[in-house]
Formats: sequence, C-alpha cells, structure tokens
Amino acid sequence: MKRLTAAVLVLLAWAAPVQANGWEHNAIPFAALVAALAGEDAFLRGQAAFSLGVRGEARAVGPLLARLQAPEPAPGVRRAIYRSLGGIGDARAIDALRQALASETREELRAEAVEALGRIGTGDALPAVLGALADDPSIVVRSRAVDALGGFGDPRAVAVLSALALGDGGQALRPRAVRALGRTGAAAAAAPLLTVLEGARSDRLRLDAIDALARLGAPEARPVLEALLAAADDPVMRVRLTVALSRVRDGSAFATLVGLLADPLPAVRYFALDGLIRSGDAVAAGQIGALYGSVAGTLAARDPVAVLDDPGPALADLGLMMAALRALLALDPSAGLDAFLDGAAPRAFPRDSAAGLALAEGAYELRRLALVGLGYTGAGAAATALVEGGALSDPDPRLRAAAVRAIGVLGFPGAAGAILPALDDTSGDVRRMVAVVLGRLADARVVAALMAALDDPHAGVRREAALGLGYLGDARARSALEWRAEADADAAVRAAARASLGLLD
Repeated sequence: MKRLTAAVLVLLAWAAPVQANGWEHNAIPFAALVAALAGEDAFLRGQAAFSLGVRGEARAVGPLLARLQAPEPAPGVRRAIYRSLGGIGDARAIDALRQALASETREELRAEAVEALGRIGTGDALPAVLGALADDPSIVVRSRAVDALGGFGDPRAVAVLSALALGDGGQALRPRAVRALGRTGAAAAAAPLLTVLEGARSDRLRLDAIDALARLGAPEARPVLEALLAAADDPVMRVRLTVALSRVRDGSAFATLVGLLADPLPAVRYFALDGLIRSGDAVAAGQIGALYGSVAGTLAARDPVAVLDDPGPALADLGLMMAALRALLALDPSAGLDAFLDGAAPRAFPRDSAAGLALAEGAYELRRLALVGLGYTGAGAAATALVEGGALSDPDPRLRAAAVRAIGVLGFPGAAGAILPALDDTSGDVRRMVAVVLGRLADARVVAALMAALDDPHAGVRREAALGLGYLGDARARSALEWRAEADADAAVRAAARASLGLLD
C-alpha cells in the first residue's frame, strides 16, 4: 500500500496543474485513486478527490461519500469532494450535500455544496437549494444557490428565479437570476426575460437577458430581438443580438439572418452564418456564396505590408471565408463550387513573424476546408482542380490527404488511377488515406495495388488495405489476407484481415 500511495502521489503532483481533457487523471488507475483518498496525506486525498471528479465515473460516488463519513477533517478535501460529487451528478450524493449545507461553518464549503446540488439537478435536490437561498446568512452561498437553480427546469425554480430577475429581493442577485433563467431551458423563462430586457436600464443587464434568451432559443423573443437589433449601434450589442437570433429554434429568424450577411461587422456576419447552418435551409446558399466572393475580394485587395503590420482584418476575412464554406458544405455544396475552388487555391504568407504565421495557419485551414468541400460538389470542375491543381503534390501531407479523400468522395471515372501514385507518398497518413479511398471505389483494377500495400511499413496503411480488399471481394487477395490474419505484427491489421476473409467467404 505504501508503494502504491507513493506512486500515486508522484502522478498526482504532475497531473494536478493540468486539466485539459482529463487524460492525466484518467491515466491513474481507479484503485490507486481510491487508495489515495483513504490515505494519511491531506494533499494527496484532495488531489485524489479532484481526479475522481474529473473522471466523472459513477463508481467513485461510494468512495467519495465514505471519505466524507470517515469523517474527513481537512476543509480543502471536503471542498474537492463536494465539487466532484456535483461533477459526477449522481443523486446518491444529495443527502451528503444537504448535510454539508446544514453543518459546514465555512461559507465557501456550503457554496460548493449548493452548487453541486444544482449540477445534480434532480427534483430531490431542489428543496435544499431553495432552502439555502432563503435561509443561509452568507451572500456567497445565496449567490451560488441562484446559480444552482439554473440547473433545474422545475417550475418552482423558474418561479423563484423570475421573481429575482424582476427585482424582487434587491439588485445583488438580479443579474445572476437572469443568467440562471437562461440555463433552465424552461419555456416559462422566456416571458420574465423579455420583461427584464424591455425594462433594463443598464447595458450589462440587457446583455445578460439577451444571452439568456439565446440559451432558450425562444421563438417569442424574435420580434423583440429584431426590433432591438434594428435600433442598436453598439457593436457588442449587435453581435449578442445576432447570436440570440441565430439560436431561435423555430427558424422564424431566417430572413433576418440572411439580411445580416451584408452587415458591416464581421462578427455579425459570422454568427448569422452560424444561424443559417442551424436552420438547415439551403435557400440561403446563393447569398452565402456571394458573401464568400465579396470577402475573398477584400482579402485579395489588401496591401501585403499593411496586412503584416495589422493582421486582424485579414484574419477576420479568413475566418468569415471559412464560416461561409462551412455553411455551404452543410446546406448545399453544389451551390458553392466557385467558393470551394477559390478556397482551394494556395495563398502564401511569409512565415518570418507572428503575424505571418497566424495568417499562414488561417490560409491552411481555409484550403483544407475547401478541398474537403470540393469532394461534395459533384462537379467535374472540382475533379479537374483536385487532380490538376497541385493539391496532390502540395508540400503539406495533410492537404495531400484531404485532396485524396475529396477525389474518393467525387468518385469520378478515373479517380482510382488519379490517386494510385500516392500509394508511394512519403507520408504514411497520405498512403493510409489512399488505401481507404481505393477500398471504397469499387474498381477491381486496384486489387493488385492494395495487395502490395499489405506490405507497407505503416500499420494503418496495411489495415486499410486489408479492409479495402474485403470490400472489393476479389478472391485473388485471399492468400495475402490469410497470411496477414496470422502473421502481421499489428493486432488491428490481423483483425482487419480476418474480417475481410469473412467477406470473401
């Protein structure tokens, strides 16, 4: 046990400052964390409790509750346990969190407990949150209780938050109540939020109400939001109103969003495009293509020296162009052929400064997205651009792989022959993509090439070649697949070969 605890201490000390996506915490064995949670070192117990919360596994609830009942003497450890119980969201923790609200003398611990109850968000947790809001002497706890009510769609929570948002109980909790109403997701929250919006005397409260309405996506908010947008001069207000309109869930803001594609503010146009994607209505594809062309023309006309001195506007142009391509890809790729062809053309920026590197990265992302989009246009011009436009020989292997995939999606006559030479590419990722595509083109002429790819040094290439041979169903591949199924050094390749042999049978 001592060796186990010491090892966990080292791991936790390394992992604690880094949250990221939780890999560091998930990499520690669950049993080791439970052992550390029961250990003598308070720092180690706290870090173990934190890691268990990051992992979010229901099986951690028992050990966490047991640590509380031990009892746990260290306030910092109890705080980590409350936070983790809320993050896991298991109703088994409700009684312990209620007890914490009743017994903890430190306000920050009660605040953590009430927030955890809100994250659990079940009806059984609601009375304790309402009780803390009504009775706790600490404004810190009452504030967190208001936040926690946003986790409940229950009419009781909505009613309390509505009263607070309309000013009942003073101004201290009002902005929090407005924001929490948006998080409830309740249809009944729209009316009080609209009342707040129409009567708000401060821009801060007005913006909070707009953001809350955006979360709700309430159709009844659209006329008010559109009227405010028509009268708004402040850029921040215009952007937030556009975001809210883009989230209106019944599609009734469609015409307004199309009109906003001509707005002078890049951020307004960006979020209007986002809303049009949400609408799923391809009618706007023509206007989106026109927007792309206009912004691309603006970017091309910018002075190269000025762009490096002040890259912000050019980066905004690239961002808008990418947003337009994403919208066209989602709504009607065929209507965006000209935009995809333009986006797939190389744009060079010097890489000897931070500004140049940022612009070059934006240009790369634009080109990659355009290459992907070309595959879905179904156009002969797209095939010509992909095969003859230099993408298959681009210095960046990621772009070469994107071009190979796009050729596969197009599936035009001669597609297999166009990409066969790339089976000798220096990049394993490109060769893997070629194997993926060849296996799906249903062209028996590629069988020999895929059989040769079974000897590729890159296991990913061998796996995709094995799968492709199974999809093609050609008996000539049987002996080669049988050998790979038994002797390949990589388990995934062996499994793929066995699966393909099953397809041949």
